[in-house]
Amino acid sequence: MTSSAPAEAGGTTRPCSRPLVGELALALFAYAATSVGYASWWSEVTFSQPRFDEQYHSGIYRYRLLGTELVEAVTDLVGNPLGARLGSAQSGEVFTGLVVVNGIAFVGFVALAGALLSRAGITGPRRTVLQLLTILLVTLTAYVVTPYDDLSLLWMGAVVLAAWSRPPWDALAPGFMVLGVLTRETALLAGVALVAVVLADDRSRREQQVAWSTLGAGAVAYVGLRIALGGPFQVRQAVSLDENLTTPVRWIGLAMAAVLLVAWSALTAEVVEPAESSAPRRRWFYLLSLPYLLLSAATAGWFEVRVLVPLLLADLWIRLPGTSSRPAACDQGAAST
Repeated sequence: MTSSAPAEAGGTTRPCSRPLVGELALALFAYAATSVGYASWWSEVTFSQPRFDEQYHSGIYRYRLLGTELVEAVTDLVGNPLGARLGSAQSGEVFTGLVVVNGIAFVGFVALAGALLSRAGITGPRRTVLQLLTILLVTLTAYVVTPYDDLSLLWMGAVVLAAWSRPPWDALAPGFMVLGVLTRETALLAGVALVAVVLADDRSRREQQVAWSTLGAGAVAYVGLRIALGGPFQVRQAVSLDENLTTPVRWIGLAMAAVLLVAWSALTAEVVEPAESSAPRRRWFYLLSLPYLLLSAATAGWFEVRVLVPLLLADLWIRLPGTSSRPAACDQGAAST
């Protein structure tokens, strides 16, 4: 297995690969094309302030409070200048707030994804392929617009990058996990990924402590938030299974999800660790993620393929070279340009 052994231990270094300006420019273009370039047939109604409040301050959505509060803060600060220029589809009061918060979160997430690739020593065409796939995965499944999806991915990337950094930076991972859970509970999948790695590989005591404490912090935040806000203890916003079974567009979404799972594994297989090296981690990861998969299949609208995005990203990260070791020093002479 390709591993990035610490420089001071073995005298080796890994190549540096700084996030390229082109990656962030591509992220901005893709985000603009999907958030501003077309109207979301599903989410357009929630762009108005009354419907936004009704949607995101009730049910399961009231627990996903960080993104909602940020969007409302931006809306209070700047209004909706984008909607005034773009037309009726984006005329709802919170449209600009959604674009700003989600856009900043998405670009930040792409930068963190690039940092994870740099840590793994992935440069050149392999890096370009993985970043392009990551950007397309997120943007092409973003036809449902929410105040929490992109922000949750940002926190997931921060959790994993911090946890796989050298002390004392790895101690930041539990805090990022709490922020992630306050944004959307799917951030727990980042903690699941960390635990899958330490269960599959021979990890140091420090790495095991960071992994378990990060997942534990997320679990405490998840339960504590529901206790603090009171009311029914909700796990999912239930969707009628009959509605999924009898609506053609939902069957189309289920087929898309199946294709996405297969395609993602196939497209990323050539640029990550060999299957035999990462297989134990993936087995643990999908075993521990099984409750999420079953719950999503039973209670989510099947056309919402985006529910697979955090799962697939975590699956990619645990297959990166060097996942099983602390990062080495970086060789500036080997940097990608």
